[in-house]
Order: sequence, then structure tokens, then C-alpha cells
Amino acid sequence: MVRNLEEKKNKGLYIVIIMLTILLICSLGYIVYNEFIKENETVENNENQNNNNQDNESNEEENNLTEEELNKLGLELFSRTNIESISYITSGNYMFYQKNDLTYNNLNNEERLEYVYMQIPKNVKSYNSEDAYGDSCIDTDTYQYTCYYEKVSTKTFEEYYHKMFGSDKNVSYENFGVIIDKLISCKQESDEIVCYPSDGGGIKDHTTYLEYDYANQDEDKILMYVKLLALGYNGKELGVFSDAAMNNKIADESSEVTEDNMFDLYGNEAGIYKVTFKKDTNDNYYWYSSEIIK
Repeated sequence: MVRNLEEKKNKGLYIVIIMLTILLICSLGYIVYNEFIKENETVENNENQNNNNQDNESNEEENNLTEEELNKLGLELFSRTNIESISYITSGNYMFYQKNDLTYNNLNNEERLEYVYMQIPKNVKSYNSEDAYGDSCIDTDTYQYTCYYEKVSTKTFEEYYHKMFGSDKNVSYENFGVIIDKLISCKQESDEIVCYPSDGGGIKDHTTYLEYDYANQDEDKILMYVKLLALGYNGKELGVFSDAAMNNKIADESSEVTEDNMFDLYGNEAGIYKVTFKKDTNDNYYWYSSEIIK
């Protein structure tokens, strides 16, 4: 019995020694970690965080345009939107500066096709060297012109379409009319957009005028601000107006008011549009919306 008691005591002593040894090892491990490893990890993490912050700041700086670059881009984007369009004679002369806010979905398909065609420079189009208005080019039964006036490849047309409206947009072809030098009627024929002479036209009793103001950068967007004035008859009275709908008259029409001095005289009272361009997957800034802010 005495022997059993001694064995139990020895066994208990072994257990205590083992537990103390484990505690000692844990304590030594904690000290080593706390004094050496943890400090290195903290320094390393801080270095990684600093590197990440520096990379992010570097990327932001690379993406940010200088004032000169932003102004140059703003003027280039403005040039895409200040082309007069025949579709809007009754409510101004410019597709993207109307009496209501606009997005891509507010424009009908024919209007989009017309405007894109107007963007395409003359030097990339083909022209009929013969007289497309000659007697031999008129169908006497339908009185329609049969000889083309000018044309462009659908490949080129779609390049300009995506440049204007974004690379994610699909082109849906239909007949459309447009005035470049003359009134022409255009349609898709095989892999070309072919335009024929067309009779007709119209008159306008007022004109809208645009002036580029400035542009801001907002991450992947360019926000362009443009002033608008309208001059002429709104159906009730003559005058100078600060909106495309010609509801807000700011001055009487006068021979002293000209296209050259209009914004000098009334620029502070002009309407203001915020025109947003977004960057697509091809790094192209395309028109996204036009919003009236004044």
C-alpha cells in the first residue's frame, strides 16, 4: 500500500513537471514572438500598407489630368457636341442641348445615326464624281434620285458611332436624312452607308448658340460645362433667351446683338448645361448625358 502511495505521488509530480515545462515553453515562445517576430511583422505590414498607399496615390496621379490637358480634352469633347442637326430646328439646333435632360435612351435611332454621320470627316468619305442631280439620275416614275451623292464604309461609321456613344452600344441601321452641304437621304447598302440627293428643306425662326465654359474630372468621367443662348422668335415674341425652349427672355432682339458679341453681352445670364462623358473599355470618353443646371 505504501508503494502504491509513492507511485501516485511520483506520478503526480511528473504531471506537475510536465505542465510547468509546457508553461515555460509557451512563455518563452511568447517572449520570442513579442520581442522579435511581431515587431518584424508590424514593420513589414506597415511597409506593405505604405507601398499600397503609394501605389494608389501614384495611380491616381497618373489618371489625373493637368489643367492644360483637361482644358484641351474638354474642348475636343465640346467639338463633338456642337454640330448643328436638322432634327432639332423646332427646339434648338443642337442634339445634346435641348429643353430637357438627355441620355442615350432619350434619342431615337434615326437621330443617333444622323448625328454620327455628321461627325465623320469629309476626307474619309467617297464622293460621286458625276452630277448626282443630273437628269440621268432621276427616276421619272418615283421622282427619286438614283445616283449616290456620297458614301462611307459601315466599318468607319461604327467606329464613329462607338466613339460618340460608347463601345457597348449596338448599331441598328435604318434610313435617315442629314444636311451636310446639301440635304441627303442615307441608308445601308451591303457594307456601306450610301447617301442620295434629296429635295426639301425648311426655314428656322430662331438660332441657338453655344460657348464652352470649362471642364472637371471626376474619376473616369469628364464633366463639361457649356453656356447656351437663343436668338429669334419663340412663337410669341422676338428676343434673346437663356434656354433652348425659349421661355426665359433676357433681352429684346437688336441689331447690336450678334453671334460674335452675344456671350459678351449676356454670358452671365446664359443657360448652363453639364455634359457628362464616361470612359469606356477602350479608354475613349463617350457622351453619357446632358443635364440642364441653369
